[in-house]
Amino acid sequence: MIEFQETTSGSPIPSNTRRAKSINPQDEYMLIKLLLT
Repeated sequence: MIEFQETTSGSPIPSNTRRAKSINPQDEYMLIKLLLT
């Protein structure tokens, strides 16, 4: 199971994605869009 955590932007993303510090906000936004579709 993937636990969702609230980010500073208020968008829930998988904690494992959040741990990838090399990710930038735009890629993070795209991942969120992919998760919601």
